[in-house]
Amino acid sequence: MSRVQIALLLALLLGVLGLAALAVRSSQQTHNPSYGERTEEAEKGDHGKEDRKSFWERTTDDPVAAFTAALVLFTAVLAGVSMIQVRFLIRADETARIAATAAKRSADAVRSIERPWMVATADEVSLCDGIEAAVEGDPFTFKVPIKFVNEGRTSAFLEGFYAVSTIAAYPGPAIRNVRLKQTEGWDIKINMEGKSVGPGGQEAFDLGFGLVIHSEAAITILEGDAVIWLYGYLEYTDFLMEERQTYFCFSHNMGIGCVTPFGGKKDNYMT
Repeated sequence: MSRVQIALLLALLLGVLGLAALAVRSSQQTHNPSYGERTEEAEKGDHGKEDRKSFWERTTDDPVAAFTAALVLFTAVLAGVSMIQVRFLIRADETARIAATAAKRSADAVRSIERPWMVATADEVSLCDGIEAAVEGDPFTFKVPIKFVNEGRTSAFLEGFYAVSTIAAYPGPAIRNVRLKQTEGWDIKINMEGKSVGPGGQEAFDLGFGLVIHSEAAITILEGDAVIWLYGYLEYTDFLMEERQTYFCFSHNMGIGCVTPFGGKKDNYMT
C-alpha cells in the first residue's frame, strides 16, 4: 500500500471518529428533556406512535445511527481500496510470470547454444574378406574404430560407454529409450569417471573385439540371413550437470560391403 493511500485511510478514519463524536454530543444536547417534557412525551406515546424516521434521517440526532453510518462509509472505502490492491496484485503476478517465462526461455536458449554435442562416427571398414575366410573354417575377429566428436561449444564430461557387438537377423532392433541388456554377442561397459572432452575434441573406442565369427555364422551372413551389429550409447553431462546420451547403431552386411550407420533417428540420436 502506498503512502498516499495510507494517509487517505488515516484521514478518513479520523473523519469518521470526529463525525461519531459530534453526533453523540449533539444527541446529548437535544435528548435531555425535563420531567415535564418526558411526561408529555409519555402521554403522546399513549395516544399514538411517533412517525417513523428513515435511517439517514436518524443519523442527525441518533448517535448509534450516526456511528453506524460512519462505519458503513469507512467499510465501503476499505472495500474499494482492497479491490484496487487486488487488481495491482494480479497485475504484479502476471508481470512476474511473464518475466519468469522469459528468463526460462533465455536460459534454455543459452543451454542449447552452449551445450556439448557428442556425435558418433565409425570408419567404413570392410569385413567381407574375413567373413569369406571364416566360411572355410578360419575363425574371424575384428575391430571397428568408433569416434565421438564434441561438436558443441563447451566441454562434455564423460560418464560411461556401453556397446554390443552381435550377429542377428536383418533388420536390426530399435534401441531408442532402451538401456542395453546382455545379448548373444559381446557386451562392453566402460566407466569414464568424468573424463572431459573439450569443443572439437574426440574420444575413440574399438567395437567388435571379442566377437568371434565361426563358419556357421559366416554362412548365415553370406546368405543374407544375418548381419553384424554394433550399437550402444555414450553417457555424459554438460556444464550444468545435466545428463545426456548419444546413441549409435552400425551394421555390416555383404551387400553394402562395409560398416555403415543403420536405423536413422530411431537408433542414432542425441539427447
